[in-house]
Amino acid sequence: MLHNAMIATSLLAIIGAASINAAETPASDPIETRSFKSESLGRDVKYSVFIPSSPKPDGGWPLLFVLHGAGRNHRTIADDPVCLPIALKQKMVIVFPDAGINWYLDRPDVPKALHQKMILELLSHARKELPVSPLPERTGICGWSMGGYGAIRFAEAFPDQIRAVASGIGLLDYPSKDLPVKEFGVADCFGKDTALWPSFNCMTNAEKLRGIDILVIAAKEAWDYQMNLNFHARLEKLGIKHDYREISGGHTFQSVQESLPQWFEFMNNHLNLQIEERIR
Repeated sequence: MLHNAMIATSLLAIIGAASINAAETPASDPIETRSFKSESLGRDVKYSVFIPSSPKPDGGWPLLFVLHGAGRNHRTIADDPVCLPIALKQKMVIVFPDAGINWYLDRPDVPKALHQKMILELLSHARKELPVSPLPERTGICGWSMGGYGAIRFAEAFPDQIRAVASGIGLLDYPSKDLPVKEFGVADCFGKDTALWPSFNCMTNAEKLRGIDILVIAAKEAWDYQMNLNFHARLEKLGIKHDYREISGGHTFQSVQESLPQWFEFMNNHLNLQIEERIR
């Protein structure tokens, strides 16, 4: 558990202390806290959700999942005075899962530690319980840091479930023995066998992203910058169309605040296209 503790400590120091309000949100809160039963984890999982106040469009709202980074939680965006007003302007339902520090991994070696499948379960739950379109063409996923990693890997694992994916300051070439992360090492959940690490690395299954709309935002002073460059180069080599952008700054929450409106703009542009336009 040492590496996990180091990761939590390091990312909290880098990105800032996380809000840990676990209480249910008051009825007046525009981003509501809910929970659902995850069979993969064998327990209830909290999530926050924003639903636009205007009437639901025909077919339901577009649906966007936002995955948090290590040391953060489902309330991070809702409790941030910069991010909250941006989120409240969106014409889509936004779901913020609560995931702890598990890297959104499925671990067959650990019973009830199937965190990627939990996200898939929550997606199914959202399509049934929220006023959203059930169509993959109207569904996106994004995230920052650990969440950017998780969003890309989810898109690779379930490309038929989403239309668009976005990452900000994501660890997109991780874990890798060739690119050590000296700031906090490799999390325990990836195991000690470095021969298995490529199976967890976003670079390995990047081909699965073909046909998905992709946005990658890298911060030029961040320690993960080379990882994002490597992933960008991987997509270029594969001939996979994507939107790659760079911003100033480091691996900080300020970079998340700068990336958030770009994610939303990207998702609005892609998830709100008419289905017939996709077919043409």
